[in-house]
Amino acid sequence: MRQSIQWNSKALLFSLPFLMILSLIALTQTAFFQQQTVTLSNAILLDLLVTVPFIYFLIIRKREVPKITVVSLFIVGIIIASFILPAEHQFWLDKVKAIALPIAELAILSFVLLKTYTVARNFKQQKNTSADFYTAVRAACKEVLPPRLSTVASTEVAMIYYSLFAWKKRPLAPNEYSYHLKSGTPVLLLAFIFIILVEVFVLHIIVQQWSHLAAWILTVLSVYTGLQVFALVRSIIKRPMVLNVEKGELTLRFGFFSESTIKLDNITAIELTTSPLPEDKSIVPLSPIPDLTPHNVVLHLKEAVQIEQLYGMSKNGQAIAFYVDEKAVFVERVKDLFVG
Repeated sequence: MRQSIQWNSKALLFSLPFLMILSLIALTQTAFFQQQTVTLSNAILLDLLVTVPFIYFLIIRKREVPKITVVSLFIVGIIIASFILPAEHQFWLDKVKAIALPIAELAILSFVLLKTYTVARNFKQQKNTSADFYTAVRAACKEVLPPRLSTVASTEVAMIYYSLFAWKKRPLAPNEYSYHLKSGTPVLLLAFIFIILVEVFVLHIIVQQWSHLAAWILTVLSVYTGLQVFALVRSIIKRPMVLNVEKGELTLRFGFFSESTIKLDNITAIELTTSPLPEDKSIVPLSPIPDLTPHNVVLHLKEAVQIEQLYGMSKNGQAIAFYVDEKAVFVERVKDLFVG
C-alpha cells in the first residue's frame, strides 16, 4: 500500500510540468489571451522556456534522472511555442531560436559524446572486447534521451562516425568473427552506392524540368541513403560478431544495422547451410537486406530472441540465418560451448 502511494505521488510530481504546458496551451485559446496577446505571448514564452524547465529540474535534482533532460524540455518548449504563439508575436522566440537553440543542441551533442567516451573507456578498463563505438554511443544516448529519441540519435551519430571517421584498422580478437571478407557484401553495397549516385544525377536533371525543389529533395534523400549504405559498409568491417565465453553469450551483428545477443544455453542447434530461407519465415535473416546478402549459418534457439535494427525497429526470431567468414571454425566453437 505504501509503495502504491509512493508511486502515485511520484507520478503526480512528474506530471506537473506536463500539466503546466497543457494549461499554457489552453490559455492561448481563451478570449483573455486575444485581449492581451502581446503581454501573454511573452509570459507564456517565459514559462515554457524558463519556468517549466526550472520546476522540472527541481523535481529531478535528487533523482537518478539525467540533468541534461532539462535541455531537452527546453527544446520541447521552443517547439510548442512555435505552434501556439501568433507568428507576429514571436520576436523573442526567434531570438531564442537563433542564439539559445544552437547552444542547447551543442550541449546535448557534447554531453552525448562525453558519455560515449566515458562508456567506451569503462569498457576498455573492464577488458570488454565486444564493446565498440556504437555500443558506447547507444549506452550514452539511453542515459541522456528518451528511449525512442535515443535510438534515432545513436543511429545518426553512428552513421556520421562510420562514414567519416572510422578508418583505423581494427584487428580481430580471438573471440571475434568477421563476416565481410568472403561474403562479397561490401563490394556489392559499394556498387549499389555507385548506382544510386549515377541515377540521382540523371533523375535530378529530369525532375528539375518540373520542380527544382522536388529535384533537390530527391537528390538530398538519395545522397543521404548512399551515406547510410557507405556507413554500413564501414561498420560491417568494424563490428565483428563476438563470442563471449565468460558471459556465455553470442553477439550477432550486421554492421550497426542489426544486432542480437543470444545466451549460449538458449541454443539448440547450429548448422552450415546456404539453402534459401523458407517462405513461412520460420528462419529470419540477421541482415535487414537479405536479398543482397548471403548466409551460410543458421542458429536454432529454444526461445525467440529480439534482433535490434535501425531507429529502434526490431524483429523476433527463433532461428536466425547469417554469414560468417570462418564458418567451420565458428560452428565448431559454438557447438563445443553449448553442447559441452
